[in-house]
Amino acid sequence: MSYGTKRMVRNALVVWGLFAAAGCDNSSSGIILPDSNGSPGELLVVADDSVWFGGTGLVVAETLGGPMDGLPQSEPKYKLTRIPHAAFKPLLQRCKALLRLVVQPDSVGVYRSTDVWASPQLVVTVVAARAADFPELLKREQPRLEQWFGEHDRAALAGRLKQSAQPLPEELKVLGLNQMQIPSGFGVTLAKDTLVIMRLDGKKTTQFLMCSRSRWTPEWRSRIQSTRDTLLKRHFEGGQPKSYMATEMRLAPTLKPTQVDGLPAVEIRGLWRTYGDFMGGPFLSYAVADSAGGWVYALNALVYSPGTPKRLTLLEFETTMRGARFRRNKESGVQ
Repeated sequence: MSYGTKRMVRNALVVWGLFAAAGCDNSSSGIILPDSNGSPGELLVVADDSVWFGGTGLVVAETLGGPMDGLPQSEPKYKLTRIPHAAFKPLLQRCKALLRLVVQPDSVGVYRSTDVWASPQLVVTVVAARAADFPELLKREQPRLEQWFGEHDRAALAGRLKQSAQPLPEELKVLGLNQMQIPSGFGVTLAKDTLVIMRLDGKKTTQFLMCSRSRWTPEWRSRIQSTRDTLLKRHFEGGQPKSYMATEMRLAPTLKPTQVDGLPAVEIRGLWRTYGDFMGGPFLSYAVADSAGGWVYALNALVYSPGTPKRLTLLEFETTMRGARFRRNKESGVQ
């Protein structure tokens, strides 16, 4: 065996050992793990100074720590904490979401494991041959990392919501929903065959969940905003005469294709405002197309909570609406 081949085998064994020891998946092993620490949206990054201060820290701050779309004030996608590997002791190993940056010569890869040291837990390990390779590698992997950590946060929130969610209101069943985990406290304020509006009032917040359906057409994507604004203007009033709610267009909403319940959907994040008054806040919407059933479902969350952080509230709404399930075609009985 040549020296080059021996070196490749040695490095492969080192990498294998690294993930066998610190990237194993205990989610189905029967091992009883301690509860993980931390809240959704928090991320512990394990990276040595030579990696972090070589440009990698800035890339992580700009990508995973960058501002969440559709909020009136800047709030990060993830609240980041960074420690070196030497400080990665057992207490910190119980964090809910971990990103480990490891330098291993002649190696590169991105590895995902669940429930390694605690549960629920997601551990993502990024390996690069040199510290200088991390910035470009992380930029390239940003969509996948955000998807993994986003799915993990929503799964953790879904488990929490399941314990406190109220039974699905009959009005939403009539609309065509089979399932949606709606937090307790929301009450139906308006119900029609094609529209249900729910409201929650808290000490510092007012939140709305507006669910509607309209006939499917091939141009359904182009009607998302106009349909939402029509419903807002018709059913929501401001504090002043002739004031009404609609999309704030001075900061254009962001649209992203996605899926809900296996159906093609569009996610929309942006701001709403009251024209003729001073109220406003963020909204999150999902337009879901069931072309076989002939319907487009619109799930809209609107938050009014001046002066308070809203990132976690929007993440909870995202979990609620992405978890929606619809009756399909003739089984629904929806005509």
